[in-house]
Amino acid sequence: MSAGNVVRTIYERVVKTTALYRLEVWGSRTNDSRIIRQLRATQRLMLLSFQRAYKTTPTAALEIISRIPSLEVFVKVLHKERSDQRNLRIAEVKRPYPSVRV
Repeated sequence: MSAGNVVRTIYERVVKTTALYRLEVWGSRTNDSRIIRQLRATQRLMLLSFQRAYKTTPTAALEIISRIPSLEVFVKVLHKERSDQRNLRIAEVKRPYPSVRV
C-alpha cells in the first residue's frame, strides 16, 4: 500500500467520520461561511497529502484527480438524506396505537 493510499484510508475512516459526527446538530448551518471554510480547509490538507501536489494546486483540481467529492457537497447531501429519514420516522410514529379507540 502506497503512502497516498494510507493517507486516503485515514481520510475516509477517521477525518471524514470525525467531521460528520453529530451532523444532525450542525448540518443545517452548512451555508455558514465559517463552517464551509473549515470543511474546505480540512479536506484540502488531506487532498494535498494524497496527491503530493503543490500548495498552489486548486482544490477543485485535487478533488477531481483524487475522485473525492467536495466535503461541503457531501455534508449537504448527507444532512438532507438524514433529515428526510428522520421526518419519515416521525411521521410513522404519529399513528394512533391499536389499543386507542378512534
